[in-house]
Amino acid sequence: MEFKEKIRKILDEREWKAVDRADLACAAVLIPLYSRGGKRYVLLTKRTNKVHHHKGQISFPGGRKKEGERLRETALRETKEEVGIKRSQVEILGKLDQVQTISNFLVTPYVGIISPPYLFTPNPEEVEEIIEVPLDFLLDESNVRVGIFHLQRKSMMSGMESRYYLYKDHVIWGATARMLLKFKEVLGDCLKKEVEHI
Repeated sequence: MEFKEKIRKILDEREWKAVDRADLACAAVLIPLYSRGGKRYVLLTKRTNKVHHHKGQISFPGGRKKEGERLRETALRETKEEVGIKRSQVEILGKLDQVQTISNFLVTPYVGIISPPYLFTPNPEEVEEIIEVPLDFLLDESNVRVGIFHLQRKSMMSGMESRYYLYKDHVIWGATARMLLKFKEVLGDCLKKEVEHI
């Protein structure tokens, strides 16, 4: 069975968990997987200080759902707008559990395989930097750190101990870290075997 079909099967067969909060704004992100030079990567972005929410933070491409739009379409549209990946380059394999953010968004993460060419073009209004994180780095439990993040606003995450990644000089925390950790939890065994045999 191909790598992507293994992922699709795991995501199809597990029970998807939604968050029962109809009062929250709906959003979607894409967790983009791709291969380059014999190595697999996950694409993340560093947000600019021009955006309304999560300024300067590390995130997946994605954003708020438009009226009448399906969430997977939101993820694809925002990915094209933010980093220039065309819809035709993305094969959605499934979705992970919904995550609530401190800014009161309810985010559905979609896992997708990206086909070449990898000509990422960041939108300067939204994306300061594209970050290509090796998949094996994210799967290595020794790279998962624990710290306390203090926020200026009062929230459910303020002052709480949280798990996060430090990749180079990038702190990957909050909702993005929680999505990555769920990604690792659900797909870790499958992905580790793939990394070992690539």
